[in-house]
Formats: sequence, C-alpha cells, structure tokens
Amino acid sequence: MGAPGSGTMVEALAILDAAGINHQNAIIQELDFKEVAVALQDKTIEAGCIVAGIPTLAIVDVADSREVYILEISDDIYDAIKKQHPFFVRRVIPSGTYNGLDKDVRTVAVMAMLVTRADLPEDTVYNITRAMFENLDILTATHIRANDIMLDTALEGMTIPLHPGAQRYYREMGIIE
Repeated sequence: MGAPGSGTMVEALAILDAAGINHQNAIIQELDFKEVAVALQDKTIEAGCIVAGIPTLAIVDVADSREVYILEISDDIYDAIKKQHPFFVRRVIPSGTYNGLDKDVRTVAVMAMLVTRADLPEDTVYNITRAMFENLDILTATHIRANDIMLDTALEGMTIPLHPGAQRYYREMGIIE
C-alpha cells in the first residue's frame, strides 16, 4: 500500500476504505513501488496499489513481464472517496498505456500542487504562477506529466487557500472571479 507513512499509503488506504477493504478483511502490506512490482512479478501478493503518475515504471515493468489487470474505480467508490477526501479527482488511464491494457480505465488521482508560505510577496507568487503557465512548452519538453498542467483545471482538487499572488493571476485569466 506504499512505504510506511508515505502519501501513497494514505491515498491507497483511502481508496481501499471507500471500497470496504481494510485490515480486518485483507492482509495489507506496506511496500514501496519497487517492492510491489517485484511481489506482483513473483506472485507473492495478489494485488498492489500504486498511486503515481501515468505511466508508472513499476507498472510498466510488471506488465512487460506478466499479465496484469488494472481495476477501475466505480462511480460509487469514487463518490465515497470524494466525500471523505475532496482532493481526489477522476482520471482515466488511456488504453495502451501499459502492455495488455486494451481499454481506457477510470481511476482516481491526487493532483500535484505548488505550495508556498503565506508570507511570500504577492508579486513573487504571481510571477511564478504566470511563468509556469506561460512556459508550459518548456515544462512538457522536460517531463511528460507536465502535459497535465492546464489552466482550466489548475484548481481541480484544490483544498487549501490560494495565495493572493496566485489568486491575482487566476483572476486575470478568468479562472476565478
């Protein structure tokens, strides 16, 4: 379910809890991504929960060496997760992302956020926010996950207050009023 104390473990347990799976009705181990991949390949575990960006090397490795199934998160389970943890969002793992994945699979995700101290000057945060969105081509050239950074979904899953500098930028862009 993730390394002990990791965000992955917290997120995985929230997903399992929404599905009615817990320490009383399942054997839950604290394994990091690599350990999950090895255990799946060795057939020493029946399932693993990996909370990470798509594609994830740990899943690529397993899917390249044996048949895997990626379980879809149903609307009922998603609704239960979202009710308890509003920072989760709905996402789709596209067909073909992993060897043997021949259809899109609906799942959940936790969005990455750029976080700062509240006392950072408004102009500084405004300029950082603006620079990020005005230079997405540079970011996407460096890492595939940067394709997920979009102005129209920038606040999706946001459960913490926006810094005044970020508010100013999003207001100028028409994202907030």
